[in-house]
Amino acid sequence: MTIDIFKSLSPYLFKFSNVLDRTLFNMPTLTAKIIFYLMMLIGLLKVFVYSKGEKQKRTRLVFLLVWGLMSFSTYWISGGLDQNFTASILGLIALFLLAVKTLWEDKKTKVLSFVLIILFIISAVFSINNLLRNKGSFFVTVQNDLNLADQRSIFDFINTDSDGNPYKLIAFTIPSLHPEGWLYLHDYYYPDKKDEMAKLVYVIIEKNVYPVWEKKWIEDLGKTTLIEEREIGLLRVQKRLNE
Repeated sequence: MTIDIFKSLSPYLFKFSNVLDRTLFNMPTLTAKIIFYLMMLIGLLKVFVYSKGEKQKRTRLVFLLVWGLMSFSTYWISGGLDQNFTASILGLIALFLLAVKTLWEDKKTKVLSFVLIILFIISAVFSINNLLRNKGSFFVTVQNDLNLADQRSIFDFINTDSDGNPYKLIAFTIPSLHPEGWLYLHDYYYPDKKDEMAKLVYVIIEKNVYPVWEKKWIEDLGKTTLIEEREIGLLRVQKRLNE
C-alpha cells in the first residue's frame, strides 16, 4: 500500500484552515486574517526568542504547539475528517492566549495585544452569527437543517395546534429510521403529550430525506389525510389525520 503524501496533505491543510477559522479568527477578509495571525506569530516568537534562561516559558510554548498541531499526526490516515481536529482546538486557543499575554507584558507590543483582542471580538460576532444560522460549525453534519431553535419552534407549534388533543409524533430523519433524537427532545420539552394510538398525526420531515422514502413512509402510516404543511427553518411539519 502506498500513500500519496501531497494528496493527503491538501485536505489536511483545508480542514486545518477551517478549524483555525472556527476556533480563532472567523472573518472572510484575507487581509484581516494575515494581520491577525502575523501578530499572533509575533507574540509566540517573543516567547521563544526573548525567554532565554526561562526554560518554563519555552517548555510551555513547545507543549502548546504540540497540542495545537497534534492533528498533523493523522493527516496520512484521513486529513478530511473533522473529528481528527477536535482535540487540537483547546491547544490553539491556549496558543492565542499565550501570544496575547506575551504581547501585553511588553510596553512596545502592548498595542498589538489590544488590536489582537479587538479582532478576536469582531471574529466572535461572526462566529455567533454562524452558530445561530447553524453554519460553519465543526459539529454540523449532513443534517445542516437541524438547530435547536427550529426544533423547539416545531414542538411549540405542535403543542399549540393540537389544542390539548392527543397526537402521534413521527419524524423522517437522516440517518433513516432513527427518530430517537426528535423523540427525546419532544419528551424533554413536552412530556406525556403524545399518544401512539391517536388519530391526529404530526410528521416532521428533515431537509435531506429522499422524496421516494418520504412517500413510502407516509404510505406506511396507513390512510391519512394531509390537513396542513408548514416550513419552519429548513424543516417541514405535516399535520395529518389518520382515517
